[in-house]
Amino acid sequence: MADTLFQITKRPPKASRQYKVVRDEVRVGLKRVGDRVVKAYENVVKNWRGKPGFKAQIGSGEKVLFVRIRVTGKRRVIDNWNRIDKTGARPHVIRPKRGKFLRFVWGGYGSYDAKTKAAPARFGGSGRVSNGRVVFLRKVNHPGFKPRKFSEAINKDALPVLERETRNAVRRGLRKAVRV
Repeated sequence: MADTLFQITKRPPKASRQYKVVRDEVRVGLKRVGDRVVKAYENVVKNWRGKPGFKAQIGSGEKVLFVRIRVTGKRRVIDNWNRIDKTGARPHVIRPKRGKFLRFVWGGYGSYDAKTKAAPARFGGSGRVSNGRVVFLRKVNHPGFKPRKFSEAINKDALPVLERETRNAVRRGLRKAVRV
C-alpha cells in the first residue's frame, strides 16, 4: 500500500522585506508614544503664560529605538523651562525694574500654591496666593527653589508604555510580514 503525501508550501518573504515591515510598525508605535509624551509635557505647562512648545522626534536603528523630546520656543522661554525642570534657582534678591517699589500679593510664607508641584513632579496647582494682600516693598529676598524634574517623572512614566508599544509593534509587524 502506497502512502500518499499532501503538502502545502508557501515561501516566506525575504528577510529584508520582513525587516522593513517590522521597522515600519515599530515606528508607528514610537510615534504613538511620542504623541503621548508630548501631551504629558503640554499638561505641565498648560496654565503657564510664557509656555514652551514640545516636539517628539522618533528614530530607529539597528541598535537603538528612541523618542526624543525637543523643547521649542524663544530662548528665554527655553531657559526658563530648563531652570524650572533641571537646575532650580538659588536664593536671590528681586528689585523693581521700574519705579521704587515692587507690588505683589503675599499672604506670608507657605501661602503660595505653585502651578506645578515639585514632588512628585506634576501639574495642577492654582498658581495663587491664599489669604493674600497687596504688599509694596523695595526688594524681596527670594528663597530659591529646587528643580521640579518634570522630564524625569514623565520619562519614568513613559518607559513601560514604550516597552509595551515596541513589543506589540514587533508582533504586528511579523504578522503583517508573513501575510505579505
